[in-house]
Amino acid sequence: MSRQSQAVVWVWVGVCLVAMSATCGFVGYQLWTGFTDVRDTLTPEKTHFAVQGAVNGQVTFHLTYDQAAESLSTLTVLDDSDQVLWVIDGHAVGLVPVVVYGELSVAPGVKWRQVVPADGSPPPDVRGKRIKVVVEGKCHSHFGVGPQQVETSFDVPK
Repeated sequence: MSRQSQAVVWVWVGVCLVAMSATCGFVGYQLWTGFTDVRDTLTPEKTHFAVQGAVNGQVTFHLTYDQAAESLSTLTVLDDSDQVLWVIDGHAVGLVPVVVYGELSVAPGVKWRQVVPADGSPPPDVRGKRIKVVVEGKCHSHFGVGPQQVETSFDVPK
């Protein structure tokens, strides 16, 4: 075998090794992502937000977070028939501890925008009714930062 043909053989051996390595890496990645998808389906991620309602002259929502919570984006209040009463959008305003029903917070760095009622009028009174509060935000999850939604229902005293 001539020197030139030996060089061609070694080039092809190198190309085949690189191709096999890339194929093994791709197959390994696909297996790993499949495994993590099954794992995440079987063990759902815990909630990183909690909402608790209180009435002390006005309806307030006390929000608590764990260390994985990153920001709050939307708070929605619905009645017992799932009719939307009030929606505020903060577009990732940070971790706000208290939201007063019908009022837009004016804390530094927090800018809420009322979405419902769209005309900016005050939302309907919820005293003596059962309401559902839905909080949406971002948190650190299995695959980086992702959205999370938490909802809770409670009766508002008169």
